[in-house]
Amino acid sequence: MLGLILRASRVGRLVLMDWLWSTWYNALLRIHPGVSCAGWIRVTGRMHWLLDARSTVRIGHGVRIHSGHGLNPVGGHRRTIISTGPGGHLSLMDGCGLSSSTIVCMDQVEVGARTLLGGGCEIYDSDFHSLDHRQRQQPGNPGAVTRPIRIGADCFIGAGAMLLKGADVGDRAIVGARALVTGMIPADSIWAGNPARQISPKAAS
Repeated sequence: MLGLILRASRVGRLVLMDWLWSTWYNALLRIHPGVSCAGWIRVTGRMHWLLDARSTVRIGHGVRIHSGHGLNPVGGHRRTIISTGPGGHLSLMDGCGLSSSTIVCMDQVEVGARTLLGGGCEIYDSDFHSLDHRQRQQPGNPGAVTRPIRIGADCFIGAGAMLLKGADVGDRAIVGARALVTGMIPADSIWAGNPARQISPKAAS
């Protein structure tokens, strides 16, 4: 009996915190000049939105964001971070889900409809610093290279995977845990490793 009471108490706390964080972040996002929300975003846990006023963020229906260990212990030692730079264009399409992941969008990042990012994923569309040591000594990071990142619809990106500038993941593809993706992954394929390589021509249909 005591176990049932404690379990019900924990579930009740999670439901309450889910509602509180969701309400708070939905309110904040709707007053940001660059954010467009098509529907209610479910946010479980404290996270960080670092959005430049000159960026644009498009969020579709049914987007879910887990942050911390409340619902997913995988990657739960960290918070979800979504950051955009000036001129960045971020799209989180209908039904996509993020779990304790980091997205930094300086150019363009798209997460497709119903795509899931596992715990601790990292998505960076910029090098942030030049490869030239002389440029790195100058303010403003001149020479830093950025390229768009696109993740198609119905993909699954495994825990701890890292997608860098220019990554293009086709629809329904699967990226294994801890994989490093820097190029194109065809639709309906499974890739894993560092650097990521194809391990199966087709994902489960």
